[in-house]
Amino acid sequence: MCDLDMETELIVDYLRSAPESLSDTLTEIYSDWCRNHPASFSHSDPPLPPLPQIPADISEYALKFNEIIDKLGPAFRQMLPVLLTGDYGMQLLWCLHEIRRGASQRALYDFLPILTPLERVRRGGLNVYKRYSWTLHVLIVSKMLWESIPTGTLPATIFWPESTINSMSLLRAEYERLNEPEIRLLRLACIIHDIGVRDGVEDHPEKGIRYVQSGIVPLGGELGVSSLLEGILSPSECLIALRALVGEHTLASRVNGESGPKLIRERLDKWLTQAPARSQLRRFLEDSFPRLLAIFLSCDIVGVADELLTAPTIRRTIRSIECLSNLISKTELEPPTLEEGAERLGILIGIEDIDDVITSLRAILGSEERIEQILSTIATADLLDYAMGVLKPIDHPQAAVAILARLAYLWRSLSTTQPMTVRFSPHCNISCIRSWGEALINYSYDLPKQLEQIDPKSFGVNIKIKETTSAFQLEISTLNEQA
Repeated sequence: MCDLDMETELIVDYLRSAPESLSDTLTEIYSDWCRNHPASFSHSDPPLPPLPQIPADISEYALKFNEIIDKLGPAFRQMLPVLLTGDYGMQLLWCLHEIRRGASQRALYDFLPILTPLERVRRGGLNVYKRYSWTLHVLIVSKMLWESIPTGTLPATIFWPESTINSMSLLRAEYERLNEPEIRLLRLACIIHDIGVRDGVEDHPEKGIRYVQSGIVPLGGELGVSSLLEGILSPSECLIALRALVGEHTLASRVNGESGPKLIRERLDKWLTQAPARSQLRRFLEDSFPRLLAIFLSCDIVGVADELLTAPTIRRTIRSIECLSNLISKTELEPPTLEEGAERLGILIGIEDIDDVITSLRAILGSEERIEQILSTIATADLLDYAMGVLKPIDHPQAAVAILARLAYLWRSLSTTQPMTVRFSPHCNISCIRSWGEALINYSYDLPKQLEQIDPKSFGVNIKIKETTSAFQLEISTLNEQA
């Protein structure tokens, strides 16, 4: 469950940073509305109440803010897209999250009903790292996107390593390459990026695609979004672009990670086929899409757990821009190297230095030939689904190495032609997986004997070979799955 006291502490801290400019902006909109709609207001209408500069009491702050919204009336809904994607959109999101309207419902859900189901989704499954509700996760991500990335800084939530602080300049440089419409589009995608969790955490990016169109209705629909983006995309293209950003918001993390180049290319092709040559949408997908995905990934990581954003993670995220761009533009895919296999293994298990990965492999496997075979199998794997979400949390790199070595060896005994395809259940019991991995370490020098001596079922782990007409995959689950 979520720590509500910690949530309240976060809300107070973020609201304290809300500038007077937010109140000034709302007051200006109200004044403009009065001038343009004189019949709707009497001359005796009082001015908007000012927001307290520092909300010592959240309830008092919320009451004042609610009063401003009531004063603005229809003007607030009309200007909501501009406000939410503007410079003070992050503060507005936090305010709307705290304000209660009607039957104690958060104002955020009144104005953006597509987010309502997120309130009920808590920690579990793939979401093993998250500390708060999914709605608050969106708000934390927004703070990173609106404030930290543009300034090359980090939120004062933990003691950040100097290497991470220094690497933020790389993200800032990429952000500065975006134009204003692209920034607004990315901010809008940020707000709705997790709407798919209403149908379950597993594969939630893809599940969210179907809800994008209804989700942006309160923001003026496709036509309103196109106007907001100054026409760089047509209304229909805006819908496709938002669907792509929501549906692929984790794609940059899968580069040389859980997905191989072939599968990533297939996901990109799904959107490219909807973009005719020389269309505005095609230019967006080729020139902007990879960069938006990479920038957003860094924000999303902090929204999960601050300490997961490290200097190597930032560098890999930046490299994903070039990788995704190449997959979009090149017709032939280059075969991965063993070094890329070692990097991929390290990404999945939480070892950030390739040399440390090789050292761990030598300690466990011994034979250089066996190491090369394992790395080749991992480097060329089509899919290692949820491997990162399951293996990193066990916090035992050698056990994680032993598990992947075991699966790679098993795969080579099944096929030497089909690239490896493994799918972990996102609800795997981490304790079962860790115990299995620790047992495997002792027999890793003799993998054939390991197959005989170590039965995964003894540790509550199931390995299923799922066969289809043209291919097969390994499916890993546990008897006691996590909620």
